[in-house]
Formats: sequence, structure tokens, C-alpha cells
Amino acid sequence: MKIFKEYKYWWLILLAISLIISYLFPDSLSENSSTKFNLFGQVAATFIGAFVFLLIPYIISMVIKRELKGKNFMIAYSISFVFTIVLYFFI
Repeated sequence: MKIFKEYKYWWLILLAISLIISYLFPDSLSENSSTKFNLFGQVAATFIGAFVFLLIPYIISMVIKRELKGKNFMIAYSISFVFTIVLYFFI
């Protein structure tokens, strides 16, 4: 997992953005769930959702026989991440 070590500050920035968005705009809390658990769930859902949306450019890159590596992967993931956060406000 070279991509995580090489771009650790990029990942930390994405984590910080996700934490801030999740903290400022929380989901509706139920009586049984805590704020910390709900915050963790939103952050995890943002990262997983971004990986799901990353499948689209990844499949396209496989079809045209170019791999997503390094900075290109991080750019594609960041765009997927922003798309996931924007989609969060509409759902």
C-alpha cells in the first residue's frame, strides 16, 4: 500500500475535511446512537463511497489500458471524494 505512505498528508487532509463536514452537518441522531459513533460512521461512509465512485474512472482507465497510479489515483480519488460529499447534501 505505497499510495497511503507516499501521500499521507493528502489522506490526512481528506480525513480532516470529512470530519469537519460530518461534525458541522451531522445525520439525525437516534436515541440509541452516540455522536462519536455517528461521526465515525459518516467519515467511513464518505471514504467507502468515494472508493465506489472511483471504480468508474478505474474501469475507464483499464479499458484504455492506462493505470491509475500515484498522483493520478489521488486526483481521481479526491474528485470522487468531493462528489461523495456533494451527494451527501442531496440525499
